[in-house]
Amino acid sequence: MNVVGIMSGTSLDGVDFVLTRLGGGKPLFKDMASVDFPTKLKEKLTRIAEGRMNFRKSQLVHFELGEFYNKSLEKIKKNKKWKIDLIGLHGQTVFHQAPDATTQIGEPSFLKSFGVPVVSDFRSKILAAGGQGAPLAPLFHNEILSANSNKKSSWAFLNIGGMTNITQSSNSKLTATDLGPGNILLDKAAKLYLGKDFDKGGALALCGLPDLAIAKDFIKQTAFFSKKVPKSCGREEFSDQIFRTLNTKMKKLSPEDKMATLAEITLIPIYNFLKTREVSDLIVSGGGVHNQYLTKGLSRTLSGTHVKTSESAGWPSQAVEGGAFAYLAYLKIADESVDLTYMGLKKKLSPLGRVD
Repeated sequence: MNVVGIMSGTSLDGVDFVLTRLGGGKPLFKDMASVDFPTKLKEKLTRIAEGRMNFRKSQLVHFELGEFYNKSLEKIKKNKKWKIDLIGLHGQTVFHQAPDATTQIGEPSFLKSFGVPVVSDFRSKILAAGGQGAPLAPLFHNEILSANSNKKSSWAFLNIGGMTNITQSSNSKLTATDLGPGNILLDKAAKLYLGKDFDKGGALALCGLPDLAIAKDFIKQTAFFSKKVPKSCGREEFSDQIFRTLNTKMKKLSPEDKMATLAEITLIPIYNFLKTREVSDLIVSGGGVHNQYLTKGLSRTLSGTHVKTSESAGWPSQAVEGGAFAYLAYLKIADESVDLTYMGLKKKLSPLGRVD
């Protein structure tokens, strides 16, 4: 089947449409396209995610976003001549407080115009069963890597998106968890210091020297970091208010040093997770692979680990998350249960998602 996975992450930098070939072997990347959010729609989504929009108005945005997904995919299909058999829609997460509740918006019914099944709402069933609901990509990470890995080998798959999550395999046993902020604090800082959506290539951070005392104190004082794995996080843990408080603590630093300090807040939890685990290969995906401060920091500190991007596994770094939800949609249609023991659940769940 040719399955399109549609993914828009917490960074709100746009939507990835990923065409994947599934069935009869390892998932194959075929093509992808990324579409930026219109400015007004991005502003609305940001307001919802930060709790600054009432429920009735948010429902209007829910339908507006669904229509945007549909119109964008119509253009992509026409221009790229994609053949589509199935669609997996993650939607836009606007609230996530595990294990109590999670909300993804973007009405899937608009995508029925393609005449194929549309699978969405992947996370609710997990929370109802007592799980974290995130991260879900580890199922896909394992699928694309396990076929090429020795059962005794130990690898980790790190995604640096708005948040950071990691999958680690040792003797074919998975451990996976969110680790903390990925690009979200860095992007907030880029908007404030540079007037841009992000620090391209990590250029500003590379010119600075981090204040490790501030970074480590923030991690020590933030409740999320002391939670046991598996755990999940979102904008709720790393909000605008938290960024403003952190920025005040860094007031004596230059913009370059502030950006480097924020980058260390992304990196330190990764180091802390991996330092007690023997990992031969670390595969990195997500928008963070383009930030040279982050990638150089990983290679320097994890000197005994081979750090490489997901391209080495045949998947562009920006396509992995979309590919993951294409894969989950395929499992739903194939009626295959999912093993979420890495989330702390004790038994398999029936296929995730609902079908329109």
